[in-house]
Amino acid sequence: MATEDDVREVLQKVATAALFYYPEVHVDDPEYTLAKDLDWALGHSLDIPEDVLAALRDLAARTIIDPTRHRRDLFDAVVELFPTLAD
Repeated sequence: MATEDDVREVLQKVATAALFYYPEVHVDDPEYTLAKDLDWALGHSLDIPEDVLAALRDLAARTIIDPTRHRRDLFDAVVELFPTLAD
């Protein structure tokens, strides 16, 4: 199971990646990939099943690209991993 610190770190890193993402980033930085941001945000060993990690990566990607639309869904998914965060 993911620890509270793990979950908080994921949220902080996704938020940071979202802050620096903009649609033209690929033009300004041809080496940029969303996958690199996801590896950075979720790359440490979260002790969760692979299918849950894949779903979390997908949701994190959508949140980085459009935080306003997806941040609540990401938070809800993370709370499922560590329910005491909602308290």
